[in-house]
Amino acid sequence: MQKVLIRTGEYNKMPITNEVFTLVKGVSKGKNGSFVTVAGTGENGYPERNIRIKVKTKDDIELQAEEKKETDEEVIERLRERFQILEDMSYASCDGVVRGMVVTGPQGVGKSYGVEKVIREAEMMNKMWEVLATRVVSMVWKRAQRLPLVCINCSLNMPMRVVYLY
Repeated sequence: MQKVLIRTGEYNKMPITNEVFTLVKGVSKGKNGSFVTVAGTGENGYPERNIRIKVKTKDDIELQAEEKKETDEEVIERLRERFQILEDMSYASCDGVVRGMVVTGPQGVGKSYGVEKVIREAEMMNKMWEVLATRVVSMVWKRAQRLPLVCINCSLNMPMRVVYLY
Protein backbone atom coordinates (compact mmCIF):
# COMPACT_ATOMS: atom_id res chain seq x y z
CA MET A 1 0.00 0.00 0.00
CA GLN A 2 1.11 3.52 -0.77
CA LYS A 3 2.54 5.51 2.12
CA VAL A 4 2.31 9.26 2.48
CA LEU A 5 4.40 11.63 4.58
CA ILE A 6 2.35 14.46 6.06
CA ARG A 7 4.82 17.33 6.40
CA THR A 8 2.27 19.70 7.95
CA GLY A 9 -1.38 19.03 8.52
CA GLU A 10 -4.14 18.88 11.10
CA TYR A 11 -6.51 16.25 12.47
CA ASN A 12 -9.26 17.31 14.92
CA LYS A 13 -7.38 20.59 15.53
CA MET A 14 -4.31 18.53 16.50
CA PRO A 15 -1.19 19.53 14.48
CA ILE A 16 0.59 16.81 12.51
CA THR A 17 4.22 17.23 11.48
CA ASN A 18 6.38 14.74 9.55
CA GLU A 19 4.27 11.62 10.20
CA VAL A 20 3.85 8.70 7.80
CA PHE A 21 0.45 7.11 7.15
CA THR A 22 -1.02 4.60 4.73
CA LEU A 23 -2.69 6.53 1.93
CA VAL A 24 -6.35 5.73 1.23
CA LYS A 25 -7.19 8.64 -1.08
CA GLY A 26 -5.12 11.52 -2.40
CA VAL A 27 -5.73 15.24 -1.92
CA SER A 28 -9.40 16.21 -2.19
CA LYS A 29 -11.19 19.51 -1.72
CA GLY A 30 -14.02 19.87 0.77
CA LYS A 31 -16.05 22.74 2.16
CA ASN A 32 -13.38 23.38 4.84
CA GLY A 33 -10.37 23.16 2.50
CA SER A 34 -8.09 20.42 1.16
CA PHE A 35 -7.60 17.10 2.91
CA VAL A 36 -6.03 13.69 2.37
CA THR A 37 -7.65 10.43 3.51
CA VAL A 38 -5.34 8.02 5.36
CA ALA A 39 -5.70 4.88 7.45
CA GLY A 40 -5.66 5.69 11.14
CA THR A 41 -3.09 3.77 13.18
CA GLY A 42 -4.92 3.48 16.47
CA GLU A 43 -1.91 5.14 18.10
CA ASN A 44 -0.97 8.69 19.06
CA GLY A 45 -4.62 9.68 19.40
CA TYR A 46 -5.65 8.47 15.92
CA PRO A 47 -8.60 6.08 15.62
CA GLU A 48 -8.27 2.70 13.84
CA ARG A 49 -10.28 3.81 10.82
CA ASN A 50 -9.88 6.04 7.81
CA ILE A 51 -9.31 9.65 8.80
CA ARG A 52 -9.09 12.94 6.91
CA ILE A 53 -6.05 15.08 7.54
CA LYS A 54 -6.46 18.72 6.64
CA VAL A 55 -3.62 20.16 4.50
CA LYS A 56 -3.14 23.60 3.03
CA THR A 57 -1.42 22.67 -0.25
CA LYS A 58 -0.22 19.59 -2.13
CA ASP A 59 3.30 20.50 -0.97
CA ASP A 60 2.27 19.58 2.58
CA ILE A 61 2.33 15.88 1.64
CA GLU A 62 4.90 13.62 0.01
CA LEU A 63 4.11 10.25 -1.50
CA GLN A 64 6.57 7.59 -0.37
CA ALA A 65 7.93 4.95 -2.73
CA GLU A 66 6.03 1.69 -2.42
CA GLU A 67 7.95 -1.17 -0.86
CA LYS A 68 7.85 -4.13 -3.19
CA LYS A 69 8.18 -7.42 -1.40
CA GLU A 70 9.74 -10.20 -3.42
CA THR A 71 8.22 -13.64 -3.33
CA ASP A 72 10.45 -16.63 -2.60
CA GLU A 73 10.26 -17.58 -6.27
CA GLU A 74 11.40 -14.10 -7.36
CA VAL A 75 14.34 -14.21 -4.94
CA ILE A 76 15.36 -17.67 -6.18
CA GLU A 77 15.13 -16.54 -9.82
CA ARG A 78 17.17 -13.38 -9.12
CA LEU A 79 19.89 -15.42 -7.40
CA ARG A 80 19.86 -18.04 -10.17
CA GLU A 81 20.41 -15.30 -12.77
CA ARG A 82 23.32 -13.83 -10.81
CA PHE A 83 25.03 -17.17 -10.36
CA GLN A 84 24.48 -17.94 -14.06
CA ILE A 85 26.28 -14.70 -14.89
CA LEU A 86 29.12 -15.72 -12.53
CA GLU A 87 29.32 -19.11 -14.26
CA ASP A 88 29.29 -17.54 -17.74
CA MET A 89 32.05 -15.09 -16.74
CA SER A 90 34.09 -17.96 -15.27
CA TYR A 91 33.81 -19.91 -18.53
CA ALA A 92 34.83 -16.79 -20.45
CA SER A 93 37.86 -16.43 -18.16
CA CYS A 94 38.86 -20.05 -18.77
CA ASP A 95 38.53 -19.47 -22.53
CA GLY A 96 40.66 -16.32 -22.35
CA VAL A 97 37.83 -14.04 -23.46
CA VAL A 98 37.75 -12.29 -20.07
CA ARG A 99 41.24 -11.58 -18.76
CA GLY A 100 40.21 -11.26 -15.13
CA MET A 101 37.29 -10.71 -12.83
CA VAL A 102 36.64 -9.75 -9.22
CA VAL A 103 33.94 -11.66 -7.35
CA THR A 104 32.74 -10.18 -4.08
CA GLY A 105 29.96 -10.98 -1.65
CA PRO A 106 29.22 -12.29 1.82
CA GLN A 107 30.67 -15.55 3.09
CA GLY A 108 28.96 -18.81 2.32
CA VAL A 109 26.86 -17.84 -0.69
CA GLY A 110 28.75 -20.01 -3.19
CA LYS A 111 31.15 -17.66 -4.98
CA SER A 112 34.16 -19.97 -4.72
CA TYR A 113 32.08 -23.07 -5.36
CA GLY A 114 30.76 -21.75 -8.67
CA VAL A 115 34.13 -20.54 -9.95
CA GLU A 116 35.98 -23.70 -8.81
CA LYS A 117 33.31 -25.89 -10.44
CA VAL A 118 33.88 -24.16 -13.78
CA ILE A 119 37.66 -24.45 -13.44
CA ARG A 120 37.37 -28.20 -12.66
CA GLU A 121 35.11 -28.66 -15.71
CA ALA A 122 37.54 -26.71 -17.90
CA GLU A 123 40.47 -28.84 -16.68
CA MET A 124 38.46 -31.99 -17.33
CA MET A 125 37.59 -30.79 -20.84
CA ASN A 126 41.26 -30.00 -21.52
CA LYS A 127 42.23 -33.53 -20.44
CA MET A 128 39.45 -34.99 -22.61
CA TRP A 129 40.66 -32.95 -25.60
CA GLU A 130 44.23 -34.09 -25.00
CA VAL A 131 43.14 -37.75 -24.89
CA LEU A 132 40.90 -37.29 -27.93
CA ALA A 133 43.61 -35.49 -29.90
CA THR A 134 46.14 -38.21 -29.03
CA ARG A 135 43.73 -40.92 -30.17
CA VAL A 136 42.84 -39.09 -33.38
CA VAL A 137 46.50 -38.51 -34.29
CA SER A 138 47.29 -42.16 -33.52
CA MET A 139 44.33 -43.36 -35.59
CA VAL A 140 45.20 -41.06 -38.51
CA TRP A 141 48.84 -42.18 -38.38
CA LYS A 142 47.88 -45.85 -38.42
CA ARG A 143 45.54 -45.37 -41.36
CA ALA A 144 47.95 -43.09 -43.16
CA GLN A 145 50.48 -45.91 -43.17
CA ARG A 146 48.05 -48.00 -45.21
CA LEU A 147 46.41 -45.36 -47.38
CA PRO A 148 47.84 -42.92 -49.89
CA LEU A 149 47.97 -39.30 -48.79
CA VAL A 150 46.65 -37.01 -51.51
CA CYS A 151 48.20 -33.57 -51.78
CA ILE A 152 46.79 -30.88 -54.00
CA ASN A 153 48.57 -27.60 -54.53
CA CYS A 154 46.17 -25.49 -56.58
CA SER A 155 48.11 -22.27 -56.22
CA LEU A 156 51.02 -23.63 -58.30
CA ASN A 157 48.75 -25.36 -60.83
CA MET A 158 50.62 -28.57 -60.22
CA PRO A 159 48.98 -31.92 -60.95
CA MET A 160 47.62 -33.96 -58.05
CA ARG A 161 50.28 -36.00 -56.30
CA VAL A 162 49.84 -39.23 -54.43
CA VAL A 163 52.27 -39.82 -51.61
CA TYR A 164 52.52 -43.08 -49.70
CA LEU A 165 53.65 -42.96 -46.10
CA TYR A 166 55.78 -45.91 -44.87
